Amino acid sequence: GHWERWWDWDPATWSALEADKGKFNWGGIDGRLARAEKEGRKVLWTLAYTPKWAHEPGHKLSPYSVQHVTHDVELWKNMVREVVSRYKGRINHYEVWNEPNNQGAAHGDRLNGYFKGTIPQYVEILKATYETAKAIDPGVKILGISGTGDYFHFMNRVFELGGLDYMDIVAIHTYSIPNGPEFGAGGLQGAVDDRMRR
Repeated sequence: GHWERWWDWDPATWSALEADKGKFNWGGIDGRLARAEKEGRKVLWTLAYTPKWAHEPGHKLSPYSVQHVTHDVELWKNMVREVVSRYKGRINHYEVWNEPNNQGAAHGDRLNGYFKGTIPQYVEILKATYETAKAIDPGVKILGISGTGDYFHFMNRVFELGGLDYMDIVAIHTYSIPNGPEFGAGGLQGAVDDRMRR
C-alpha cells in the first residue's frame, strides 16, 4: 500500500499541535488525514518537537528549543493520549521522534542533534508512548530508534536500557552517509541477531 510519513510537516509537530498548553489544533491534521484516506494512503505519524511551554522553567529558548526533550514526561503522555484517542482506528502507526541519534556522540549518552537530551530520556519517552498508546488502542504499532548514519551505539544503548520492549518496529533510515544503505541495514541485522542470541 501507499504511505505518507508526517515528520517535518508543521501541524503534526507537538510544538504546533499544542502550541498553548491544553489547546490542541486539529484542523490541518483532520483535513490531511481525510485526504490520505480518500486516496488510499496510510499514515505514519512521527511524534516529536517540544512546545515552548513544556520546557523546564529557566530554559533559554532558541529556534532549536523544539529539539529539546520535555522535562516532564507526563506532558508528553498527555499529548500522546490526546492524539491516539482522537485517531484510534484511523492512524495505526506512530514513530517516536525523528533521527534522535543525529549528531549524537559515537559513545556516551548525550544527544545534541534533532533530539537534545540523553539516551535514557529517549527510552523514557519511548516507554511512555508505548504504554499510553497501547492502553487506548492495543493494536497500534509504535516505531522506535529511527536512526540514521552510524546509529549502532545509540540503538544498542536503547536496547540495553530495555527500549526494545517498548517498540513494535525498529525503524532505521538507511542513507548512512558516507556509507551505502547496506551499511545501515547490515548493522541492524547484526544487532537483532545479537539480541536474539541472549
